[in-house]
Amino acid sequence: MGELVQASRVMPRLLRARWVWRPGVGVAIATMLIMLAYVVLSSWGLSREQVIERDFSGREAVVRLSAPVSPGPSTPLRAVYSAAGDAPVVLYSPGVRLTQDPQQRLLFQESDWSSAPFGFELVSGSWPNRPGEVVVTAGLDPGRGEDLSLLSGTVAMRVVGVVDDAYSNDPRILAAPGTWQSLPSKARTARTGLVASVSVLATSTQAPSLVKDLKAQRLSARADRATAVTDEQTWLAASPFSFTVPALLVPMLVVALGVSAGRARQRALVRRVVEVGGQQRTALGMVLVALLVVVTVGLCAGALGGWGAGHLARVVAARWNDRALAPYPALVGPATLIAASCTAGLAASMLQLRQPRAAAPRSARTVHRTARQWAALVSVGIGAAALMRMSSAGHAMLVGACALVAMALLAPEVVAAVARRIDRPTPHLRLGSRLISADRGATAEVILTMMVLALPLTTMVLLTTTGSAARAEALAPVGPGQLLVAGEGGLASPAPSAVRKTVTNALATTPDAVPTTLLVTESAWYEAGLGTNASVIAVATAADVEKVLGTPLTAEQRTTLEEGGALVWEPDGQLTIDGRPATPPIKTTTYRPMEEWSNQAGAVMLAEPARSRGITLRRGGTLYAAVSPGDVDRAQAAIREQGLDQSLLHRHHAPSQLLPPTALMASALLLVALMLGITAISSHTRTASLRRQYGRLVAIGADRSVVRRVQLVTQAVITSLATIAACSITVVAAATMLLRLSGTQINPPWVLMLALICSLITAQVLASLLALRGLRPELAREA
Repeated sequence: MGELVQASRVMPRLLRARWVWRPGVGVAIATMLIMLAYVVLSSWGLSREQVIERDFSGREAVVRLSAPVSPGPSTPLRAVYSAAGDAPVVLYSPGVRLTQDPQQRLLFQESDWSSAPFGFELVSGSWPNRPGEVVVTAGLDPGRGEDLSLLSGTVAMRVVGVVDDAYSNDPRILAAPGTWQSLPSKARTARTGLVASVSVLATSTQAPSLVKDLKAQRLSARADRATAVTDEQTWLAASPFSFTVPALLVPMLVVALGVSAGRARQRALVRRVVEVGGQQRTALGMVLVALLVVVTVGLCAGALGGWGAGHLARVVAARWNDRALAPYPALVGPATLIAASCTAGLAASMLQLRQPRAAAPRSARTVHRTARQWAALVSVGIGAAALMRMSSAGHAMLVGACALVAMALLAPEVVAAVARRIDRPTPHLRLGSRLISADRGATAEVILTMMVLALPLTTMVLLTTTGSAARAEALAPVGPGQLLVAGEGGLASPAPSAVRKTVTNALATTPDAVPTTLLVTESAWYEAGLGTNASVIAVATAADVEKVLGTPLTAEQRTTLEEGGALVWEPDGQLTIDGRPATPPIKTTTYRPMEEWSNQAGAVMLAEPARSRGITLRRGGTLYAAVSPGDVDRAQAAIREQGLDQSLLHRHHAPSQLLPPTALMASALLLVALMLGITAISSHTRTASLRRQYGRLVAIGADRSVVRRVQLVTQAVITSLATIAACSITVVAAATMLLRLSGTQINPPWVLMLALICSLITAQVLASLLALRGLRPELAREA
């Protein structure tokens, strides 16, 4: 009891010591930044209630008709309205197009808007009430009271208002009930395959009877219930680097580094307590309680700061995002995760305090080293397994996380080896080597810096990583100077004869615009790799290959075509016919077409040799080469005048800008802030812990510039090791995607990455030099 009383008297003084509060300050800043990242990134995934409002308009169920309906009077649609009674009927059609911009994608939606808002908010005007009246999103607004021309001028709808969509930034047309049935028959000619899906908003009790009534009228339908809806997956779940990895590792390393920075004073306190007759466990308990108090205070302060900063950040995110944010998330889960990480770091630090490093038995050190090496090997095995099963960028991030863990586990050996390597005759290098070898904080700072730098670097690479599907969507379907006339299915389907004739007549005055018919097949495929099959197209002559694919043929390539072979985009593959390798094998030669065509197919052959090998060909789209933008405009105007489908004309355009997901951009920015803040704190903390040693150098006559040089040597070693390791992790993640994800293209932002590394170096150097300000020759007090 007496020792407890004495300890309670010493505790207030102990809690005023600066070295006690170092881990608490680091935890507060780390917690605030990690909480801020959690709040912002979780805001981009809609909650279950928001998904229900968006898809069900707040209803309990939606009955969906299996077959779509065509525009105009429709028996199935009349049957749906009859069976639905007072329940709102909703029609969706993605096929409606603007007359002036037929390539722009928009969604036509019809319903009784007084009872089915779907998250739409009326900005101006009124909701449509009569057939032919519509409200539009802001980007489509021609002016209230004016007509909106659709489907090559065959339809004009009166705009009566403007709406804002809470859940999307896509252009939409919201029409009054009866509008779809009022469309003229020529609207079908103006848009090939123009149909609409039909849904009925119902209660959970209405849905089964409604499905039964529709089936009685020979209409297939199914009911989707709101009870099956869940929250949207957020970037937090898709990317472990955005929150999970920082929350698990950063607080633990910050606590370990902060505690190790005061190791000498902690041991001095324990020694003094023992010298005055106290027990070692009492002294260790005092240190543990003090550290628990400051870490808890730091955790609470950081959580409170993150909560407040999250509210401010959501105001900015709401303007940045193109849809509504999710409700403010509960912070109990992330706070618990961070608290567990802090507890692990504090426990590991206290275990090291019990016995000085020099007194640790050699056998114990060997066991610890062997355990870490085996753990690193297990991490590598997990990464290899993820690599073999890889199918997405998320798996690449898992491989990168495994590489990070393995490097962190092997960091002590690497740091020790480098310290021995730089032990040169020059005083600065020799003293820097000894400080790195003796200071556990150096290894902790290497691991911490490596981790917080690898996170934004890897995220930046993901920002500029483009898969084949996304790249194909960004590119035009044809190259410069080309016009493709194809059906609703694109290249593989022919356009209606009326469309082809109209385009040919419009381009009759352009002598070089001779049509080339493309032939396609479903019986032959080019297997370019494991699970990667590319389509095969055919044309009549070798000259047509150059005209269509845009790259001149070499003599070898021309010979391959004329001898019945195929030109392929990717080497080392094989052509299959009816699911089996061609026998005898078809000769292939590598060919590089225009980028626009590299995503349309994977091989090209001449028509007659292909038929002789048993490949079934059918007609596809028609290509016009050597056309100017004016020629394309003239052809499009002719189609519009005839009331035909303008969207069947595919022209060249510059690649669309591939913007990364907003959540991914926010994740990168937050990780950069985390990196700069944590690395500056870690460098300052570790350097401040060495003031006593540097003070001794000054006391024996060393100039302060010598001290700064020694510190710069140690900081350079730590930063270099961390940067090399972080870049290696980024390379592993990028190489994994390149090797395992077909069609992946990576264009790293070298300038931004270099600026990030330079910012890291500057922050660490300045922080470490600031920690040496006012260095005095006298020794610091030990307690």
